[in-house]
Amino acid sequence: MTLSLEMQSDVLLATLSGEISESLAASRIKDVLRYAADKRATKILANCLAVTGKLSIMERYSLAITAVTFAHSTRINPRVAIVGLPPTFDGFALRVAINRGGKGALFSDLETALDWLKHTR
Repeated sequence: MTLSLEMQSDVLLATLSGEISESLAASRIKDVLRYAADKRATKILANCLAVTGKLSIMERYSLAITAVTFAHSTRINPRVAIVGLPPTFDGFALRVAINRGGKGALFSDLETALDWLKHTR
């Protein structure tokens, strides 16, 4: 999975592409959160429309725990708008993360996701 990061006003745009795997996804999540912590970003738009493949339920559960735990270790808890499509993204990992204190939502298009980020506190 490839990753590019760019600050756009007060939103960190993280663009990911390629075949998903649990280890690469965990690494990329940490890269995004480190960058967000360095830039003090409180809003992240994760464009995952070009990510392909599917993880097992246990892999998605593990990724959610990794994301929330790492975010807390960096002392940030940003709002995350994830833009992705089934079967790669079905909202399961996001629900796990939210149940553990994460803040986010899943969208199928960038415009709606960005609008949500701009209007949430």
